[in-house]
Amino acid sequence: MQKKLEYILNKRLTVKGETLSVEKIRTLEHFLSYLRNVSIVFRCLGDDYLQKQYNTSKDNIGLLSEYIFLYGDKGKLFYDELDQKRRNLNIDELTRITFSYIYDKFQKVFISQRLKSPRTIEAIERFYHSEPNFISYWEHISKNEWLSHIERLDARDKQQVKDYYVAMLHTVGLAGYGRNSYFLSTSRRKDIGTILNIPRNGIEIVGWVKVGRNNAYTFDRIEKKAQNVNKLGFPTAKTLLYPKQKEITYKCGLLPHFIIGFFYDDAFEVNPYIFESKRFMNVSREGLPICQVPFYERLKEVNYRSTYIEYDDIFFQFALDED
Repeated sequence: MQKKLEYILNKRLTVKGETLSVEKIRTLEHFLSYLRNVSIVFRCLGDDYLQKQYNTSKDNIGLLSEYIFLYGDKGKLFYDELDQKRRNLNIDELTRITFSYIYDKFQKVFISQRLKSPRTIEAIERFYHSEPNFISYWEHISKNEWLSHIERLDARDKQQVKDYYVAMLHTVGLAGYGRNSYFLSTSRRKDIGTILNIPRNGIEIVGWVKVGRNNAYTFDRIEKKAQNVNKLGFPTAKTLLYPKQKEITYKCGLLPHFIIGFFYDDAFEVNPYIFESKRFMNVSREGLPICQVPFYERLKEVNYRSTYIEYDDIFFQFALDED
């Protein structure tokens, strides 16, 4: 078992707020022992966030548990409330307007550095000196040249380029594209809530990602996505904007199939599907089998305005029926 997971077993372990039996605790230990060659990720959600996304809070741990292990945690773009002052890019949108928007954002953040947050300014300045080739690209290419290069790509390659750069803007925060992003930030640090000064009035989700998974993004050059973007003739970066955060960015969200559970108050709420699985041999790569039969019916109870499906490594977004 990974050392990062050992302290879970020292908490009061629950399912829907009810303490686990000794037998189920043993099953949990057995499950954890099968999480090999994965990155354990953490995500803190304050009470305000829980209300906005799930329309409930940790005060109703049974209901909150049902939602998290049915829907997981999705990017803000899928919420009911959107910031209409900003462009909300759908995950499968590949228009000229979209790539023009991305170009403008990179000029603002990395070249003219029209930034307000001292923390962001400091991070961008470090990045500027660490990635001269990346910066030089954006300094010297015009918007028309950028769009001309994009237009030569087929749809799949356009999507790779778009996702890579929108993911990078997402990590910048509000100055980039953090407000209504279809990406979701997690960290390999279990103390990420303290680092980001997130109030301890909510929960901390614990999940995992198999290295190389299609919807998980980091910015090392060794990453397959960065290599693909490079091969297409576009610059990538090996420098992380906030290296201390040890961020792993998910496209669309963290699925419930890859969530172990979440900390709340003095306890740890365990994903109940761990106890419905007969074997864990391939769980690191494939995740837990989740019964999502009531998925669309119960969406009426939470605050999502859209959702997505994945097919052959392609993500499609569609609006939910409001009736």
